[in-house]
Amino acid sequence: MTLDSLLEDLKCLCTARPVDEKAALEALERLMEYLVSPANNTDANCKTVDAFVDSELNPWVDPDHPELALDVPNSVREILDSISTLHDTHSAPQIAENFGGTPAQLLQMTKKALRQVV
Repeated sequence: MTLDSLLEDLKCLCTARPVDEKAALEALERLMEYLVSPANNTDANCKTVDAFVDSELNPWVDPDHPELALDVPNSVREILDSISTLHDTHSAPQIAENFGGTPAQLLQMTKKALRQVV
C-alpha cells in the first residue's frame, strides 16, 4: 500500500457514520506500521501524515463550529491528537517522544487501543 492510500482509507473510516472503531483503529495500525518501517520512516512521510490529519481529520473542536467536529470514538481521537507531534519525529525527536508522537509510540498506542475494543 502507498501512503496516500493508507491516508485515504483512514479518512473514509473516520468520516463514515457511524464510525467503526475497530476498523478505524486497524487503519491507524496499518498507517503506523508503514511509518515504523525503516524505508518509510522519513521526515517527509511523518510531516505528510501530521498535515493530513490536521487538515482532513482535525480532531479538535472549533468552538464557533462544533458541528464540524470529527465524531470518532475516544480511542481514535486520542491517537489522532497524538499525531499532532509526528512532524517533530526527525527534526525534534525529543519533543515527539515526550508527547508520545513518534511512529513507534503511536503504533504501541494503537495496538493497546485495539486490544481494548470489544
